[in-house]
Amino acid sequence: MEKISFVRKIALFCAIVAAFAFVGCDLFNPKQTKNDEGPVDWINYKTSGNYSLIITNETNYDIVVFKDSISLSRLLGGVPKGESNHGLPANATLFGNQTGDCALIIITKAQFEDNEDDLGNTALSQSPFTRIYAAYNASGDNSIPWVVDGKLGGTNTMVLQNMTEYNMEIRRDSPRGQAVAYAPYQSFNTNIYLADGNYNIFPVFKKYNPVSDVIITMYPKRDDGTPKRNSFSFEGGSETEINANDYLSGITFTSGYAYLMIVNNSNNGVQVMKGNTVQKTATGIEIINPTSNRMFPVEMPSIQLGEEPIYAETMSFSGWTVGEVGSPISIATTEFKVDYMYTVTVSGDANVGALTVSAPVEGNKISF
Repeated sequence: MEKISFVRKIALFCAIVAAFAFVGCDLFNPKQTKNDEGPVDWINYKTSGNYSLIITNETNYDIVVFKDSISLSRLLGGVPKGESNHGLPANATLFGNQTGDCALIIITKAQFEDNEDDLGNTALSQSPFTRIYAAYNASGDNSIPWVVDGKLGGTNTMVLQNMTEYNMEIRRDSPRGQAVAYAPYQSFNTNIYLADGNYNIFPVFKKYNPVSDVIITMYPKRDDGTPKRNSFSFEGGSETEINANDYLSGITFTSGYAYLMIVNNSNNGVQVMKGNTVQKTATGIEIINPTSNRMFPVEMPSIQLGEEPIYAETMSFSGWTVGEVGSPISIATTEFKVDYMYTVTVSGDANVGALTVSAPVEGNKISF
């Protein structure tokens, strides 16, 4: 009897060890498979290159990302809290060969789990964790990360009303600051939740040009040339409303940029550089193919007025090059005016002779 009892104990011990070994695989490798947490794919596809968009999640929340509306058919994937440069999976149905802008609608993992059986409910669609204005280019590498701001996720509410024809983005501290919220055109009662603190809010209005692969961002100006803005203090569940119409009445727009259009009439792919830095389009394209053109924003220098920036009306454009990789050709120094487009044409065939680069030619003012 003692011998049988000992054998049973050994068998039981082995079974327990095997069970712990099996469970331990998941304990030390969380979120490694697509279906370990239901329909949300938490894998980072950045390394494999098989991704659609790149997300940096600065918040303390696991988030779930959708394209344009909240439903399982529009689900892109999940991004763990605090993770940078997370590649959402490629999705031929939602992106495919399409090039254009879109709204990334983001909810927390907890919101997803609480509403999984009814993701289309009105309360959730009007109160997501946040929205981000984004763009996707089927021909680009889409490597520019879209950032989810770390200030999101508090108990205070910012209600956005945007019954205008423009996409509105709310930025912190300057017109070029971090975006904390986005309200598509013709939308109302978009609730965004923010942490306690003081906020200097700058509304900007955005539009993506898929032909030139550039996002044009315009901000409304006051009479003194400074950006229209407002300041709020959030504490203990407070609420404030921002109405886009309040910032559009009787104002002028400026982007704070000039725009460089490269027309590549050569037989070679070329890239644009500012000093030693390769320039990318809004969706991450570096190489401009033969018989193609791409537009690049040229940041105007800011002139300080008190604590608020005014962007220069003109600047001396210099130090930029265009040419084959490793063979840059200087672009002629030219005076650029804010909001105007300047075209540089590349011609020739580097395989049988030298490429030629025209001086910038001033075109029309950018319309919005």
